Amino acid sequence: MRGFLFDIYLRPSCYRCKCKNGVSHSDLTIADFWGIDELIPDFDDDKGVGMVLINTEKGKHIFERLSMEVRLSVLSDVMPLNGGFKECRKPHPKRAFFFQRFAAGEAVNSIVKDLLHVPLWQRVVRWIERMLKCFLHKSRIKKT
Repeated sequence: MRGFLFDIYLRPSCYRCKCKNGVSHSDLTIADFWGIDELIPDFDDDKGVGMVLINTEKGKHIFERLSMEVRLSVLSDVMPLNGGFKECRKPHPKRAFFFQRFAAGEAVNSIVKDLLHVPLWQRVVRWIERMLKCFLHKSRIKKT
């Protein structure tokens, strides 16, 4: 899952996907509803909720015939919470290494763990940077 979330093994077509802006030439678009816990928390069952975008009248007629529990939402509210809408203009810098190792027969979990590993010294530096930003932010608030 981490490899997917970090875009290490996206297909090349994903980098040129025309659906990233929520527009598709299909009748319906079906996806995971990321951010449901923030947008419609009472509908979140911790098992996953599907999102359906109705793109055409034909899609609307098909959708209306389905028997399921539905909650309506607005695309502009969903997009910021759903990583599927984010722009991915270029491949992950380690994508080629992933597929070289995968072709050699190495396990996906092992490759992803290795390629996404952040050394301890980098994690410490990031932590210090976050603490400094937090400290600076708090000191600015006290001055005002």
